[in-house]
Amino acid sequence: SDHDAQYRFFRSLINRDDFLLFDLSSIFSRSQNVNLAEKGYNHEHRNVDEIGFAMIFSGKRPLPVILDPIPGSARDMKAYDSIVE
Repeated sequence: SDHDAQYRFFRSLINRDDFLLFDLSSIFSRSQNVNLAEKGYNHEHRNVDEIGFAMIFSGKRPLPVILDPIPGSARDMKAYDSIVE
């Protein structure tokens, strides 16, 4: 599947002696057509839908090794746990 191909590609960017950096960012959306956009917590306390992006970067190269969109209502640790699985 497409997801499997993406996984293999990103996995090929990780070296055995590499370390990983995790970041969870979000963007706001007012679109009615984005399924992942949901109300969630944000530090600006805006009452708008948002989409989360879980990103894991190689510590040795400036490349993302995983980029995964997640529902805006997902909390940081839940997103981290789902990526690690």
